[in-house]
Amino acid sequence: MIAIVFDGPPGPEAGRFVEVEQDGRSIKFGEWEEQADGYWNLNLVELVPLETLRAQLAEAEANIVSWEDYVEYMTGERDEYKKQLTASQAEVARLACPRCSDDVIGFQ
Repeated sequence: MIAIVFDGPPGPEAGRFVEVEQDGRSIKFGEWEEQADGYWNLNLVELVPLETLRAQLAEAEANIVSWEDYVEYMTGERDEYKKQLTASQAEVARLACPRCSDDVIGFQ
């Protein structure tokens, strides 16, 4: 629960604003803005319904799983390309020096 705290009750000499609290702890819940007429506004942040936050969290978690799957796939692709590149380099080296062994060329 969010509580807007005053130092006295409402009435002809109403209490002054103290702070905004949540579960007994002071929180920042908006921004103070001075108006041209000398009054001050406490502009409160827009509240997002819990259902909306849960839906956004579920979507974000799904995106994380998708990225993890993508990274795993790309890691496998990268490893396969490295193998192909090494084999191609070894073949080029063999063609360039038919009498050289793989140990001398440096490819395995």
